[in-house]
Amino acid sequence: LLPMSKPATKRIPLEDYKKQQREQQAEMLANAIDALQTSEGWRRYLDTRAKFHKYSFNNLILIAIQRPDATDVAGHKQWIKLGRKVTQEGFDKPIFILAPIMIAKKDKDGNPVLKENGKPEQFVVGYRSVKVYDVSQTEGEALPVRPQPEPITGDSHEEYALRATALIESLGASVAHGDVEYHWTQGNAEGGTLTANIDVTAPINSQVRDLIRAACSIVGNDVAAGTETPLSSNQQEVVIESAAYIVMQSVGLDTTSYTVPYLASLSTDDDPKAVRNAFREFTAVIDEVSASVIEGVS
Repeated sequence: LLPMSKPATKRIPLEDYKKQQREQQAEMLANAIDALQTSEGWRRYLDTRAKFHKYSFNNLILIAIQRPDATDVAGHKQWIKLGRKVTQEGFDKPIFILAPIMIAKKDKDGNPVLKENGKPEQFVVGYRSVKVYDVSQTEGEALPVRPQPEPITGDSHEEYALRATALIESLGASVAHGDVEYHWTQGNAEGGTLTANIDVTAPINSQVRDLIRAACSIVGNDVAAGTETPLSSNQQEVVIESAAYIVMQSVGLDTTSYTVPYLASLSTDDDPKAVRNAFREFTAVIDEVSASVIEGVS
């Protein structure tokens, strides 16, 4: 018998293919934003943000919704370079993120424009979906073991208590040690003072948590004052608590029992792109506050 010929594959025009890809990517991002607007979804985003500092907002939300327990993410070839290979189970359930499509910039004569380091200057012309995998989906050479976060009930982070206190004082506030529950007060417009009262009878790590939140409160109010669109009191609260959550993870404190508020919506617009842009701008404020405090206590 003669071998059966394969059925012809129907090709679609390039522009139609690109349009199809854009629609699929928009749907992925819209679904991720929908999932973000829940308490669990917001926590997933913050957990992912604390672990992946160099990823774009779009890819952060895609990782958060697809694999919130991810700790180290890379493509198949990158894992091979690290001495590991993706398992079949990993191949069956990849994480889809968006990678930029870059082309070289050329001058009017068609020659590539070079940067100061001699490499061609490039710019983004679009995005494509790519597959990446978490370390738990691979096997091979062991990666460096990350230290486990310390419990809030412990006394392991005394150094951070000193650093956070110094940061708060450098921001123009004072720290009073007393047997009162933690709170802070915003000074009045005429130049009142900011005060953070810390319960010295609480475990050291608990004091660090309260000091970090106080620092995020001060920085958060300064950042919010400089935003083009004023933040509501509810939005400012989300910024402060979310930033504190990220900072606590960065210094190695267990945040599983930490309550983080979330926003049901940041935009009344029905356009998914407009909603995503609103979230991107809002999370940029959180990033600015958390980055500032992390730098201050490092």
